[in-house]
Order: sequence, then C-alpha cells, then structure tokens
Amino acid sequence: MATMPELVDYTYIAEKLNVTAQTVRVYATAKGSQRKEGFPKSVAPETSRSPLFVKEEADAFIERRIAESKAPARLNANRPEIATKRPTTDRKGTTEAAVSAAAEKRASKPKK
Repeated sequence: MATMPELVDYTYIAEKLNVTAQTVRVYATAKGSQRKEGFPKSVAPETSRSPLFVKEEADAFIERRIAESKAPARLNANRPEIATKRPTTDRKGTTEAAVSAAAEKRASKPKK
C-alpha cells in the first residue's frame, strides 16, 4: 500500500521563507526574472483554486532559496570590499546605525 505524500500550499512556503503568500504566488507564476527557477509543480489540477505541492519538493525549494539569500550579491561577489561596506537594513529599510542612534537618543533623554 503506497502512502500519500504530504501536501502544502503557498502559505506553508511563505511562512518558511518569511515572505507573503502573494510573493510565493509570484515565484510560482510570474514570467521572466520574478519567477523562481526550480519552484515545485503543483499536484492539484490546473483548474483548482489553490495549488498544492509535495512537501519534500517545497522544502527542497525553500532550502535553495535560503541558501541563495545568504550568498553574496552577484554584482559584488568578486569585490568583497564593496559587498561588506553596504549597510544592512531591516525589513523597513532602516539601517542598523540609524536604529542604534535612535535607541541611544531615547536612552539619553531624561525621564519625566
């Protein structure tokens, strides 16, 4: 007796990649550079409202995306002096230096 593979949806992949389900939908369906190579094929019929993916294939895609995100930027990969000088930012685009400066400013204000 064959066992059924575990299936997952866009939400599962989105949570693992820390992106929105809409972003994952773009990875799966966009044309050109926004479509992510190696995105798993849906096992649900094309007419289905919600695509479903084999969990093992989705997990393999997730691992590749995480590994790619940790790799140096392609343009600066051969120029580490540039890649290391870029300030890191949080999801809202605030640099670490700005966050630290704001925290120090709040800490130095006298409390009322």
